[in-house]
Amino acid sequence: MRSINFLSFIFFFSYLMSLVVLVIGGIGYIISLFYDIAPIFQIPFSGIAHLKTNAAYSLMGGESFIGEVDANITINELVPNTFSYRLFALIDFSILITVMVVSFRYLINLFGNFGEAKEWADFFTRENYGFIKKLAVLLLIGTIYMFLRDIILSWVLLQDTMLLGESIQFHPDVSNLSAFITVFVLFGAARVFKAAIEMKEESEFTI
Repeated sequence: MRSINFLSFIFFFSYLMSLVVLVIGGIGYIISLFYDIAPIFQIPFSGIAHLKTNAAYSLMGGESFIGEVDANITINELVPNTFSYRLFALIDFSILITVMVVSFRYLINLFGNFGEAKEWADFFTRENYGFIKKLAVLLLIGTIYMFLRDIILSWVLLQDTMLLGESIQFHPDVSNLSAFITVFVLFGAARVFKAAIEMKEESEFTI
């Protein structure tokens, strides 16, 4: 139970920090709608582009290479300079931080119930099943939203990108879809919990 209590504390601390980020960040993004106060209030972007360029390198043992390579170019964030894009940044921040805050709230409730459990059978309750399923749904929404955001930024809004005199086209970084693995794990865990709850209820009804 010590590990459960420790995780409960970590999630509670993370929840408080996310609330602080929500308040301070929200105020900052709102002010940045009208004033260019700081470069931190930007639009997160996970895109990747490919650029063929000349390069040279050497390896241990005397091997070397000089020629053309296919380089991957990434941009981590976009700097909004107009009201509409700053508003986009505010909405994006609000969606993501809300998902984070609510997720931590569910985790606090879930592990709080785990900490109060007297025996293993008490872990499998309808309430805990609901928390796990809601966490999976929230993560699914967040993952889909971020991927759709990167699609819109890459293929619609981001235009005329030049690097080293070459025109490049950004695409969403599909490696971020690995977050779906966590989503599937959570949905699987929720299904296991539901099956265990049904077995528990059937055994109690039989007795």
